Formats: sequence, structure tokens, C-alpha cells
Amino acid sequence: MSDLINFDVQINGLDELDDKLKELSAKTQRKTLEGALMKAALPIMKDAKKLAPEDSGDLKKAIGRTRVKKAEHPSVTVEVKKRRNKPWPWYWHFIEHGTSRTAAAPFLRPAFERNVQLAIDLFSEDLAKRIDKLTQD
Repeated sequence: MSDLINFDVQINGLDELDDKLKELSAKTQRKTLEGALMKAALPIMKDAKKLAPEDSGDLKKAIGRTRVKKAEHPSVTVEVKKRRNKPWPWYWHFIEHGTSRTAAAPFLRPAFERNVQLAIDLFSEDLAKRIDKLTQD
């Protein structure tokens, strides 16, 4: 069983933004898309923190969003990650997926499912603002 849960979301109706985005350099395109993705991931991250069990608080503190730098396309993840000088909640996947002895108590997947439309709307709005700002003469 993989610890990663991957979702691909297709957003239709952004043809005009896509045309404007193509006017930018590849580096600027990536930076613009990643910025909009980071904004879109914020409600998912916040909800995952709310849904995570209270334990010692280490799990909630370890939930964050990250740019995936080596991905082929601009990508952002909401994940439980190890942070410098913070306890690592290595057990998080047992809570999310369950074990043979304990039922799953997911917090990442429901956070995504509850906020996917909000994330799409935020992404579209923020991307439009960013592109307009960059392409104004």
C-alpha cells in the first residue's frame, strides 16, 4: 500500500487564461501556476489539520503544503512531512489508512474531498489575477 494519494484535477473553461499564460516564459509560467496551486491548497491543508486527531499535536503541526520541485508539471502537495527540529509523527499513515487492528480515521482524503471545488475556484481566481498582473502593458 502506498502512502501517497494522488489526484489529478482537470479544470475546463480556462482557455483564455491558458493563451495568456503561454505568452510568459517557461519559468514564469511554472512560478505563476505553483503560486496559484499553493493558494488553492490552503483550505485543504487547514481542513486536514482540523480533522487530524488531537494526540500530542505533532501530527497537526506536521501537515503542510509543498511545491514539488522535480515534477514534470507544476505540482503542489498537502502532506504530513518531517520538519526541522520538530517531532516526526511517523504513525500518520496508520491513522489515515488503518491497520489490521485499528479502523482508519482518515483526515487527508476527506479534507481534499470537502474542499476540492473551493480549491478549483481559488486556483482559477488566483491564476487569473496573477496572469493579468504579469501581462498588463
